[in-house]
Amino acid sequence: MVGFDALWFPLVLVVLEGSLGPGTEHS
Repeated sequence: MVGFDALWFPLVLVVLEGSLGPGTEHS
C-alpha cells in the first residue's frame, strides 16, 4: 500500500521529531 506508506512515513517523522526534539519544528 503506497498510499498508507506515504501517510505513515511523514507522520512518524513528525512524531519522532516532536518527541525527540521538542521545540525543533515548533513555532
